[in-house]
Amino acid sequence: MHTGYRNQLHLTQIEAFAEWAETQGYKRELHSGDYEVLRLRRGTESPIFLWRRIKGDHATSDKYSQPLVSRWFKAARTNQKTSAETQAQSAGGRQ
Repeated sequence: MHTGYRNQLHLTQIEAFAEWAETQGYKRELHSGDYEVLRLRRGTESPIFLWRRIKGDHATSDKYSQPLVSRWFKAARTNQKTSAETQAQSAGGRQ
């Protein structure tokens, strides 16, 4: 039986996640079925799968995908912080 992990990864974030994963060495593969929305693979590692849920607008992943999704969220938070700090410094310099 497959046990899915619920993530906060919204379906609108799939493309951004996939692009980031490609910078980490993953390659997209053709996904299959009605619910699979993304399949990634790096070398001989287990593939990363994301599925669309029957209800709701968030993706579900398996246990192999969860660490990569978590790293993406951490990287996204770091980028948002850095961007906000840069904007604050720019605004301070204009006064």
